[in-house]
Amino acid sequence: MLFNSLEFLQFFCIVFTCYYLPFGRKLQPLILIAASFYFYWRGASDVTLLLAVAVVVNAVVSHALQGRTDSPRWRLLFLLGVLFNIEVLFVFKYGSLILGTANSMAGYDVLPVALGSLIYALVLPIGVSFYCFEGVSLVVDSAKGRFEKSGLLQHFQNTGLFIAFFPHLISGPILRAAEFFPQIRPKYFRDIKWQESFEWLILGYFLKVFVADNLSDLTGWLTFPVTEIAGTTNNIMLLMGYSVNIFADFAGYSYIALGLAKLLGYSIPNNFNAPYIACSLGEFWKRWHISLSSWIRDYLFIPLGGTRCVWYRAAFNLMFVMLLGGLWHGANWNYAIWGACHGGGLIAEHLVAARLKMKESTILSFIKMLLTYAFVTLCWIPFLVKETEKMPLFVSSFFFSGYKPIDILRGSIVLFYSIPVILLHMYCWNKEHQRLGQALFDNWLFRAVIAGIMLFLIFINPGPSYVFIYFQF
Repeated sequence: MLFNSLEFLQFFCIVFTCYYLPFGRKLQPLILIAASFYFYWRGASDVTLLLAVAVVVNAVVSHALQGRTDSPRWRLLFLLGVLFNIEVLFVFKYGSLILGTANSMAGYDVLPVALGSLIYALVLPIGVSFYCFEGVSLVVDSAKGRFEKSGLLQHFQNTGLFIAFFPHLISGPILRAAEFFPQIRPKYFRDIKWQESFEWLILGYFLKVFVADNLSDLTGWLTFPVTEIAGTTNNIMLLMGYSVNIFADFAGYSYIALGLAKLLGYSIPNNFNAPYIACSLGEFWKRWHISLSSWIRDYLFIPLGGTRCVWYRAAFNLMFVMLLGGLWHGANWNYAIWGACHGGGLIAEHLVAARLKMKESTILSFIKMLLTYAFVTLCWIPFLVKETEKMPLFVSSFFFSGYKPIDILRGSIVLFYSIPVILLHMYCWNKEHQRLGQALFDNWLFRAVIAGIMLFLIFINPGPSYVFIYFQF
């Protein structure tokens, strides 16, 4: 059930109406849990049971961990709770990749045919990367006493809503139990922040329906052997379009989720903060997929020692977490290559920053921003190749297919649909640096006009309805 479908609109209207009926106020969490499981079942009926098992196991373990005792039994339960979530992710997402790699390296089937066939037949549950990470967060936050202890039934209800909450269930953002649990209380229709909610929803739908879906038709040309025919200049132009496309698609989902959650009385974190105005890779990862990068930082990178250690250990930590972050995106070694590229960039940046001190200026910041954008955009290439063994062929055809004149029509279309994303980043930069004209942007009438223009463009020029890119992760 896609956010940009009539079916979802009907579904949300029914849920919203039932949710705010006076006699249903005490049942609000249960209404959302039931609605969330129905929402998930409509898109993944064959793996809905796995989501239910994840809720039950995480609820039981995290409740038992509350009231920390630090006994051997408590530590074992904590370990089992974390391992359960990692194992679910490992088996369902990476089982076929690891088995296929092992078979290729060994030259024969390393497991019995029946067992191997079972692993290959496992269906990848949509959203599993998100709700497994949330399960780890729940276990850790419970063990550290980061939210108020409750009875078992209440905790079951809270856990079910936390993990299955449908606005974020499929593609995030990744929630933290310590931030979400305190919000579970009766919600009132009079408290809805209508303007804020609709601004997020309009921006999200605009980025998805008008920008991303229209760009997807063009960036779909970034496949071999088309890249060999198009020429390097056109390939680079389309890759820049893909960079805008993947931002608009994923940020669009996240903004829609944020707006839907606000209509239901919940605040979930903003997953994107104008990532393409970042002046370094470190800053980029504070702006892109913020819930994932902060999760990796807090639950992996800092416990490993972060960068507050000798340079080679810091380099290992950066590369290790970025490799894991890459593989989080999918069971394909291409994503590991993508993570390694970012890891290598972060290591180089860390080593250079430690030795090179430069006086900041507007021009230098602009140059650093362009270099960061160029690096991030080039790193999207592994996302375009489905089979790792074809990566060298694709890269060769991409960069060494010779010069050909820019396709004016395609270039104009890419630029046209990129302009809204450029303007959004300029607005965010202007706001952060408190430049002149910010008062105009904050004026409610001006914002209403902008929202009206976006709504108009959504209705007169929607692109083909594509599945959100991050649904595959």
